Amino acid sequence: MEDKEALRKKMRLERETISPERREAAAAAIFAAVRELPEFAGAQTVYLYASVGAEVPTDRMIGYCLSHGKIVCLPRIDGDFMSFRRITSPLDLHPGVMGIPEPGDKAPEVASPGFMMVPGLAFDRNGNRLGYGGGYYDRYLAGRSDLFTVGLAYGCQIVDIVPTDHYDVPLRAVVTESFSVRS
Repeated sequence: MEDKEALRKKMRLERETISPERREAAAAAIFAAVRELPEFAGAQTVYLYASVGAEVPTDRMIGYCLSHGKIVCLPRIDGDFMSFRRITSPLDLHPGVMGIPEPGDKAPEVASPGFMMVPGLAFDRNGNRLGYGGGYYDRYLAGRSDLFTVGLAYGCQIVDIVPTDHYDVPLRAVVTESFSVRS
C-alpha cells in the first residue's frame, strides 16, 4: 500500500507540471487516437468520466460522442459503489462526491456492453492502472468483461510497473498522446 501511495503522490505532481497548452495538445492527440480504435467506432454505448484538475480532459470527447449519436454514460457515486448513468447533454452533470461532476440520481442507469474510458494516475504497458485509492472502478469492472476499457493518460503517466493487488482489474488498452498499448 505504501508503494501505491508514494506513486500516487509522485504522479499527481508529475501530471500537474504539464502546462495547459501541452495538456490541450496532448488531449487532442489522445482523442484522435481513441476515435481511430475500431472498438470505439463500433461502440453504441460509451462510458466516460468528467475530468477534473490535471486529468486528460474529456469534455470534447463527451460532446463528440453526443453529437455522433452514441449513448453517453458517466459515473455516479452512491456510497461505496459506482453506477453509470446516461446523459444527453453536459448540462446534465452536477457536482457530486469530491466536487466531481456526475449525472443526477434520476438519470437512467446503463449497464450495456460498450467502450469505457478510464482515468488514473499511473498506467503500465500491461494495462495495470493506479487510481485514486477509492476502488470504485475496480469494483465496477470486476464483473464487466463486456466493456472494452481504455486508460487515458499523458505519456509521463506511463511507468514500468504499477503495483497491483488481487482486486485490481487491468485495462484492455492505454492511450497517450504519442502511443497506444493493448494488454
